[in-house]
Amino acid sequence: MDEFDFEELGDRISDLIENAVNSKNFQMLNETITDAVNTAIDSGTTALKDAMTGKNAYKRNRYQAPEEFQKRREKPKEKKEDPTKHLYADVSGDQVKGILATAGGAILTGWNAIALMAGGAISALAHGGGVFGMIVTGLFMAAGIGLFAWGRSVLGLAKRFKRYKQELGQNTYIDLERLTQISNKPVKFVRKDCKKMIAKGWFREGRLDLEEKTLITSKETYEQYLETQKEVQARKIREARERAKEPVITPEVQDILDKGQEYLDEIHRCNDAIPGAEITAKIAQIEEIVREILNRAKSHPEVVGDLKKLMNYYLPMTIKLLKAYEEMDRQPIQGENIRKSKKEIEDTLDTLHKAFENLLDSVFAETALDVSTDISVLNTILAQEGLKEDELQVAMRH
Repeated sequence: MDEFDFEELGDRISDLIENAVNSKNFQMLNETITDAVNTAIDSGTTALKDAMTGKNAYKRNRYQAPEEFQKRREKPKEKKEDPTKHLYADVSGDQVKGILATAGGAILTGWNAIALMAGGAISALAHGGGVFGMIVTGLFMAAGIGLFAWGRSVLGLAKRFKRYKQELGQNTYIDLERLTQISNKPVKFVRKDCKKMIAKGWFREGRLDLEEKTLITSKETYEQYLETQKEVQARKIREARERAKEPVITPEVQDILDKGQEYLDEIHRCNDAIPGAEITAKIAQIEEIVREILNRAKSHPEVVGDLKKLMNYYLPMTIKLLKAYEEMDRQPIQGENIRKSKKEIEDTLDTLHKAFENLLDSVFAETALDVSTDISVLNTILAQEGLKEDELQVAMRH
């Protein structure tokens, strides 16, 4: 029996039950359902026949129509084998169970509904007699309703499973949000659906991802997903550690850094405006040192307090001298006084360069002290172990 036949038969039985309940006419229910099942069997639904009779339709068709079978066997196969076929179970057997449960539950419900109505009439005529029989009949009717509901549930689950499988195609993972679009069900329902199908073994290697947002149908794909998750977690840990190392820059410190950057930009502008290879090289050296000092202050805000002279005196004076040099250099006539003044500024830039170098050295003083301490401790350990170079040479000579 193909997918359409299973679904059509299940839907037909469901309609029969609904019509009987709505019309409160259960007299023909048993006969109608039986006819529906027999019609499906007689109309060539071989899968249901096989399930109910245990016969192999393939072999039967082979011997009943050998010429047709031979033609079918000699016909070349055009359809390629689906590489993901092994990932899914055949749910035809479950569908047969669902149909039989639906039909059996419907018949049981119909019989006992008729009996219950008849018992009610008898009880009324007998002034309350036959109550126990009505209770038993009611219990059987409830069992029939439960069997019918279970059968419909199995059929619905199998129907959605085939839709999910069709939507997957040859992919081995799919977002649950995408499955909601083809099932018209909320994500919570689809997630529960997938868990049931996995538990039943319909998705033979099926799993949900850690966040339960994706269905993964292949063990290999799931292992790749876990490896990816490990890499993501490792990256998050690294990023968190890097963020923890980042210095906390207060608004006050940021104001000083911004002011220093403005001075640095102005120095660069002056250098662009002043020609001459020698003085340009001197300004560029100062610019580089100042940039290094600001970078150090940005990564170690605790040294900002040591930059007061830089911000309040050295940098403003440097820019003032550079602007004066720029103005004198623009004069068309370079007299003796201008030349002397420019020479004095050039010499002063050398002095400022030295001052900036000393300041840069001072802001690295703590790092240098730490390195010196580490070296001293290392030398002590090496001496204790007899591994210092001079001691090794003495040992080798002896």
